[in-house]
Amino acid sequence: MPDEWTDDILRRFDRLSRWIDPTTKQLVKIRNLEEDQKERWAIENEIESLLGAYEARFLDYRRPVFAPPKDLVGELSLGTVVVGDEEAGECRIPINSLTRHLICYAQTGHLGKP
Repeated sequence: MPDEWTDDILRRFDRLSRWIDPTTKQLVKIRNLEEDQKERWAIENEIESLLGAYEARFLDYRRPVFAPPKDLVGELSLGTVVVGDEEAGECRIPINSLTRHLICYAQTGHLGKP
């Protein structure tokens, strides 16, 4: 049964999705199905340890860490997606979307000053 702990853990998994195998999310499902409270705590501790090992690398980053966007594929490259201080991949869009969308990009914290 999903709860506040599950929601928090799934958000943390999403934020780390570039570095953690997505199948490890299955541990959350196993934890939610477990009826024995001691076993649930043991599984929670394993999940927390796993996430903590990856989250530690972000503690010194100067930029916030958000989950990288998905499905940024196409013929036209707009730039690089940065997660924390690491490059997570290339931002690409299909050329046919140019007739339907307008995208404005600026550096984080940029106030329009020269």
